Amino acid sequence: TLGPLAYELGVAVAPHFAIERLAGPALADLAAETRDIVFLNVLSGSESVCVARFEGRKALKAYTVEVGTRRPLCLSAGGTAMLIALPRADQARIEAQNLQAVHQRGEQRQSVIRRMLQRSRRLGYGWNQEDLIPGIAAIGVAIRSAAGHPVASISLGSSLAELKSPRRIQLIDRLRKEAAKIERQLGSLRY
Repeated sequence: TLGPLAYELGVAVAPHFAIERLAGPALADLAAETRDIVFLNVLSGSESVCVARFEGRKALKAYTVEVGTRRPLCLSAGGTAMLIALPRADQARIEAQNLQAVHQRGEQRQSVIRRMLQRSRRLGYGWNQEDLIPGIAAIGVAIRSAAGHPVASISLGSSLAELKSPRRIQLIDRLRKEAAKIERQLGSLRY
């Protein structure tokens, strides 16, 4: 049946795509150091999939993103970071798909999502200023393949008070450095 075969296929290809093995130790250290939640997501069409989550000491109870969670790119800082790293035509197409998916789920947050996307494009990184869940803010940066295409993202979730400048700017710099380290190692994977 399909279930066992799908599992076997996943096991067979996992070593070739396991970005979490490359990034895990550094991101776990980042979560421990900052005391925030750190996520690693991969790009999957017009969605992001969480492949790793690292808890700092300050747990945010409202965070419902677990490993395996799939959501439209526009519904997270990491997803937004990947979306704004795409070519403009792809951004427009995926943004429209994402907003339609959000609307179909009965959510009426399109204007808030558009505002978050505009802010993120202006800044060059994903910046969720409590746009999606009250009390939760997040920042995210894209991880790019050797060809320059976004394949994954690192994001950090905290409270809005904890992500005020200058700390947010320092954390973005740190996320970008971690992303660059991962990008240099991606050649060993099939991205």
